[in-house]
Amino acid sequence: MYDYKQELENLGSNAHRALIKVALEAKRICEAAGAVRMDKLMSFAGNGGLSDNWSQMAVVDRLAELGVLRELPAADLVTQHRLFAWVGA
Repeated sequence: MYDYKQELENLGSNAHRALIKVALEAKRICEAAGAVRMDKLMSFAGNGGLSDNWSQMAVVDRLAELGVLRELPAADLVTQHRLFAWVGA
């Protein structure tokens, strides 16, 4: 089961690269489309060096926690279909 706090503790040096990659891509997509799904952001975290799905989710959740992304309210979505909008730094 996904545990954000645990995954955040487990993120290594690749997390910085993945955070930057995800933030840049989220900004680009949100400027064009208004929102982006978690699974798309997870793929960018994977391209940024994180191979574990939970680590990829933790990077997205960390950006939301920092206020760079905002999760959009939606009912009954599976985790990888959560929607996010760009807020900025």
